[in-house]
Amino acid sequence: MRKFILLGVTILLAMQVRTLAQDPTDRAGWVKLIEASLEEGKDAEALAAIRRAAKAMPDESAFRRAGAWFERHGDKRIKEKGHEAGLAVAERALKVLPADEKPAVIDWHCAVFRFWSEELLDKKDADGSLKVLARAYALYPSENRIHNGVGYHTQEAMKLAAAKSEDDVIELFKSLTKQFPNVEDIGKRGHRYTALAIVKLVEEKKFDDALKAVDRYGPLLVRPEYRADMAGIAYNGWALHLAKKKEYEPALAKYAEGLKAYPGQRLLTANAQAIADEWADPAVEGKKWDEAITIYQKALKYLPNDPYLLERKEKFERAKDMK
Repeated sequence: MRKFILLGVTILLAMQVRTLAQDPTDRAGWVKLIEASLEEGKDAEALAAIRRAAKAMPDESAFRRAGAWFERHGDKRIKEKGHEAGLAVAERALKVLPADEKPAVIDWHCAVFRFWSEELLDKKDADGSLKVLARAYALYPSENRIHNGVGYHTQEAMKLAAAKSEDDVIELFKSLTKQFPNVEDIGKRGHRYTALAIVKLVEEKKFDDALKAVDRYGPLLVRPEYRADMAGIAYNGWALHLAKKKEYEPALAKYAEGLKAYPGQRLLTANAQAIADEWADPAVEGKKWDEAITIYQKALKYLPNDPYLLERKEKFERAKDMK
């Protein structure tokens, strides 16, 4: 008999939850009804309750976006049972929500994948992170959140691979570009990784090694302009080192070498012009026009027909004629 009494109480409590929202302005009642429905996996009922609550209380922001209720429920499940449980809630939501309400939930769905991936990377589990992102990419190959997540994974996984060898870094990068062919952020991370390596060599004054590194890290440089950028860093570092020692002609020669290999490279062009100006500054300040003209003529040997250098030379020729 006691069993039947307890069962009756349980049924009565369940009925009370279902009837809590009979008063259309009972906000707490609606909340309990919606949350109970979601907890029981009765998503269509939860959605219907959200719609009724929104109609009954149009000024109540909590009921304006149904997807937010699934997201909160998903976050709760993540805390209780892990990311897989949260992903399951997102899939449930996408089955019952209308098309115009799905984008926000998709964004949250992608965020769950990304947060899971980042947690695994924090634990140095690059393989686990990759599996999570592969699932996400299969569902959402064009979503920015997933692309950004793959980019971050690339950055962190390359750090872990670098602890083994540079060959491991290169093989990892090749594998990721093959697995995620449309993710441009992978290439950007390869560009950044190479830039940091070359800057380090330049700072150590290992200029020849810096130039060799452009070829060494070639597989990480997926665009021609990326390779030119890296060569620009190496040549520019070498030339500036010479210019600091007032070795201006060798510095310009080094810029010319770089520009021959990478015509029009902006860093090399701009800084070659700046070095010519630095070389000529004392003569210009002293109004020694012949000396200034001679310097720009020498600079033009290394950068023939450079418009800026030609204009500077002609300017001082005019100044000389006005004496």
